[in-house]
Amino acid sequence: MNRFEQRIAILRAAMEQTAVDAVLLTPSGDMEFITGLPRARREPTESHTFGDYLQGVLITPERVITIVPYLAHLSIDPQLEHLPWLAKEVVHLPDAQEDPEEGYRLFAKLGAAGGTIGLPKHAMAMTATKLGARYPALRFMCVEEFTSPMRMVKDPEDLEAMRRASHIADHVLQNVVAHLHPGIREAEVYREIDWQMRLLGADGTSFNTSLLSGRPGLCTGFAAPAGDPMGRELTEGWVLAFDFGFVCDGWCSDFGRTVYFGEPTEEMREAHYLVAEAQRRGMEAMRGGRVTAADVDAAARDFLAEAGRGPQFIHRLGHGIGVDVHEHPFLCSTDHTVLRDGMTFTVEPSLWVNREYFVRVEDVVVVTPDGGVSLNVTPTFEMTVIA
Repeated sequence: MNRFEQRIAILRAAMEQTAVDAVLLTPSGDMEFITGLPRARREPTESHTFGDYLQGVLITPERVITIVPYLAHLSIDPQLEHLPWLAKEVVHLPDAQEDPEEGYRLFAKLGAAGGTIGLPKHAMAMTATKLGARYPALRFMCVEEFTSPMRMVKDPEDLEAMRRASHIADHVLQNVVAHLHPGIREAEVYREIDWQMRLLGADGTSFNTSLLSGRPGLCTGFAAPAGDPMGRELTEGWVLAFDFGFVCDGWCSDFGRTVYFGEPTEEMREAHYLVAEAQRRGMEAMRGGRVTAADVDAAARDFLAEAGRGPQFIHRLGHGIGVDVHEHPFLCSTDHTVLRDGMTFTVEPSLWVNREYFVRVEDVVVVTPDGGVSLNVTPTFEMTVIA
């Protein structure tokens, strides 16, 4: 068996243990991870086709059925040629039917028997409500409790794709910084990030790109709107914190660095060092089998608190990352998951200095017996200054 067939077998074993009769993996990280069938990248607004609430891969103890809405077949069918474990049984839904009988018939036996169907946490509400209306005896549950553990530890092929996604982020920053100059507008920076992403071959962004800009003496609140269609004009004294990530072969990166327009103040230099050192300490603690997620968060957070900066670190240290940009576990005080070798996390300490500007670094980090190893290569302690 290849790795996707193995994952389907693991899912079936979990179904048997939990008395789940079938799992409908609608387009989601779960579908992509378990079956190898990529989901379409998210649209800027919701975009649906007829019957797409039934789209996905239906897995029962005996069958694997790929359900393809009519308007999706031109993109999905060619992919199935390379996924023979999904191509053995394919149901194409007809065009222009909101409630296609071909799809409902797949659930008739389960519906009559009052079976239980597992759905991903991001399945459409329509999937459960429409199936439930047609087959009132059906029961539904969320499959995250047994798909999330499957996704936590990455295999070498997964890690290599994540490394490529992380290196794209490194190169995007390098190329964007080369275009920065005093007086540039935030909108121009957003445009350059998007352009560089496309030049470097990413499949798309893993989340909405964020730029956090501020400067001493300007206390406008966290992520306050710039008030201009082109955004703020970044001149001497401004600090710009990046937060962006990309998808490569279905795997995500999440990356952050900070640049300074003009000569940084001593306070900026101190904050930059503290953030980079907090990240280093957090990564140093990431030894598989020896610490919890909460322990790692504390390793960085306690250091910043001892430096008198605790209140300026306003979020968790990081989160799991994989085929989705935010996955379990989370590096926070309430998550007591024991880290295992091969888990991947973002490690992203930051300081919101005097509620005026952010200083942050963020890398994707893999857990090893000797501590966390970054998949990024951009230096953290060096300060990037735009003169």
